[in-house]
Amino acid sequence: MKSFLDHCRPVALALTALGLLGVSGVSAAASCDRDCLKGEMDKYLAALVKHDPSSLSLAEGYKSIYNGKPSKLDTDDWKHIDKIDFHQYVMDPSTGNVALFGVAVENYKRGTLFVRLEVKDGKLAMIETILGDRIPDGVPGLISPNPFYDYVLPKQERRSRKELIAIADSYFEGLETHDGSKVPVSHDCRRFEDGVQTSLNPVMLPLPCNVFTPFTYMDKISNRLYPIVDVERGLVLGQMVIEVSQAAGPPSGQSSPASSRPPINPASGMIMPPSELRGKPRHTIIHELFKVVDGKITEIQTIRMDRPYGWGGGW
Repeated sequence: MKSFLDHCRPVALALTALGLLGVSGVSAAASCDRDCLKGEMDKYLAALVKHDPSSLSLAEGYKSIYNGKPSKLDTDDWKHIDKIDFHQYVMDPSTGNVALFGVAVENYKRGTLFVRLEVKDGKLAMIETILGDRIPDGVPGLISPNPFYDYVLPKQERRSRKELIAIADSYFEGLETHDGSKVPVSHDCRRFEDGVQTSLNPVMLPLPCNVFTPFTYMDKISNRLYPIVDVERGLVLGQMVIEVSQAAGPPSGQSSPASSRPPINPASGMIMPPSELRGKPRHTIIHELFKVVDGKITEIQTIRMDRPYGWGGGW
């Protein structure tokens, strides 16, 4: 009987043909190692909170994407962020990519922040940013980074680059088909969306990571990209756009006017931050970090953003 990883190999070959294995492919020798990539991200974040991009070394023809659209370095993140008080890094020297899952602070208000940089020849060739709304006591679930993502796996629990991408893509495929039966997850897999636990949560959503029945309103998972893979740590950064073509999906929820609690989706029990797009046709930009141990997804961290239908991801 073939194992899941036996099935992964042809899938990985197909992904290679589609160009999904990374932004620039895997180079024979990385010019910027992990320390170098983290240093580039730290320099970028330092410039960001100073509201001054002049110190950045930008490649000729560099690409900047802000909340899913091409931009210049004059967007809200460069004007208003006071500090960043949550840092979860993921790096891939073979593609020159480094990403940050973070929290942006503006006048003591907090919101989600995702930044991905692509470094080529010591210069920034790509800058991608997702900046959520900053609100009082926002994203309370993102306080300190999860050390599990930095844990280096024993060799027997690692999988190849192609196999890791195939495993992550099986999750995206399961979302699109609403069938998670072929998605390999551990029995204790946890998923966090904007800091809120949305799997195995007895209060809100007690379902396993590969049960997608609350998400049948999703029509298509498009713009799939896997720019960062860390074989030693079992990490894959997956990016995609959830397409919802009909006026459907989780409603914005209802809460008592006297209550300050966030609205709850009665279908799934998930906390639903206010969004004028929820319940309407829309695109949801997703950046998802998978931790894969011994061929199974064991932890997922997600930053998401709703945009009008047809918005795309920008990459």
